[in-house]
Amino acid sequence: MNDAPAPPLIAFGLTVALSFLVGLGLREYYIEQGRTRYFGTVRTYVFIGMLGFALFQLPQQSFAYLFGLAALSLFLLTYYRQKLEEGSPGLIGVLTALLTYVIGPLALTNPPWFVILFSVSILFVLSAKQRIRVLSERISQREVVTLATFLTLAGVILPLLPREEIAPFLPITPYSIWMAVVVSTAISYLSYGLQTFVWPQKGLFLAGLLGGLYSSTAATLIIARRTRYLDAESNEASGAMVAATSMMYFRLIVLIAVFDLAVAAQIAIPVAVLGLLAAGIAYGLARRHVAVSGAATVDVGIQRNPLELSSAFLFAFMFILMALATKFALDHRTIIGLRELSFLVGFYDIDPFIISLLQSRIAISREEIAAAVIIAAAGNNVLKALYAVIFANRATALRSASALVGLAALSLAYLVIIS
Repeated sequence: MNDAPAPPLIAFGLTVALSFLVGLGLREYYIEQGRTRYFGTVRTYVFIGMLGFALFQLPQQSFAYLFGLAALSLFLLTYYRQKLEEGSPGLIGVLTALLTYVIGPLALTNPPWFVILFSVSILFVLSAKQRIRVLSERISQREVVTLATFLTLAGVILPLLPREEIAPFLPITPYSIWMAVVVSTAISYLSYGLQTFVWPQKGLFLAGLLGGLYSSTAATLIIARRTRYLDAESNEASGAMVAATSMMYFRLIVLIAVFDLAVAAQIAIPVAVLGLLAAGIAYGLARRHVAVSGAATVDVGIQRNPLELSSAFLFAFMFILMALATKFALDHRTIIGLRELSFLVGFYDIDPFIISLLQSRIAISREEIAAAVIIAAAGNNVLKALYAVIFANRATALRSASALVGLAALSLAYLVIIS
């Protein structure tokens, strides 16, 4: 990525163009709000951007630019006083004018992509007023505190953790343990955020897709239980459970790539093929779904907030436990081998196991890690098939369990072929 500032001519062109877009975006914002009186026109914002650009170029750069800012602020203050007298205390026009004044200096001192990103962000905030309001109403105070705590632990505590091995029998470091927690919970929070704030009223199929980003096991179990309220002939629940598994495969690729690109590249093709195959099966099942009353609005609460500290500490504990189990399997291959352990781990939670393989300082080849990932995913599919058989209605269980066992069998067959 080129991080060099643009030449003055290009920077000036960016300033004019982006100031024009910001002014146009503000004008459209006020029209949607039904307001006819506001600070300046589209041309006014172009002039404000040009003013900031020109004053920042003068020999006495700091003094001239700050003087211009003070003069602009005086005009904005007069405008705001008038708004207060009219009973309209909004600051959008004032803040937008000040941000437009900054575009010129940013264009002169930063790469073009950053200036464009800055301006597009202004336009996005202007156009997303209703969405931001709805989102802010959905976020509880507890979630804000949880996210702030997590950011502190990830951005402050993580860099300070020791990077030395804990003990000879546990070849991992405190830093690697918490890094695993940060990465895994961050990916899970993406799914949680989409389900909670973007698509709160979701059908089963979408719930399965999003739930698979968090935990395909949890999604399968909960959807299977919900089928008792659905028509026995409906294929939507079957498709949703297989869709969750398809997302599991793509989640694994991303998760592994964060820690070891070489291993991710080695497993990317077979795991992506399995993910696409699962997605195709899920889509085929969902297309055969005959809508029944209430089926599309079943609330599927897939998971709790993954940024809660209790979830993070549980993951850290499981990470340590999986690291110990992996070392035991490698040191005592006559009792249980890595592949056998991988399959058994699939019956609980494969993320801590896989990350422990990538993060621990045990001598394991990339080929062994890749095989362990595929076997663990196969074991997890068998577990989900059992959940479907035990908890889902008969028709749903037959379709989803057949697909999941078939995917597990394909995974194991692939390893036999390449061995």
